[in-house]
Amino acid sequence: MAGTRTGNFCGANAANTLFVTGSEVERWGLGAVQEIDAAAMHVFARWSLQEIDLDFAGVNSVNQRRNVNQGFDSWNLFQVGGVIFF
Repeated sequence: MAGTRTGNFCGANAANTLFVTGSEVERWGLGAVQEIDAAAMHVFARWSLQEIDLDFAGVNSVNQRRNVNQGFDSWNLFQVGGVIFF
């Protein structure tokens, strides 16, 4: 995670350690299904958005503790598909 807040804390020193102390995940979504009886088929479309924030406790090589928060980019997922029943 170079260039992030956690990466800046750890740097190149392998003696530094991070522990996850908390997290917050948000997930939103919307979907629709269309049933086609004549073809015994379902067609669907779905969208979901996920976001995460993590809290870390860092301990470096001289036992100095530091709390670090890292947010990540949100993730959009789009799905379209169908199911045919035999």
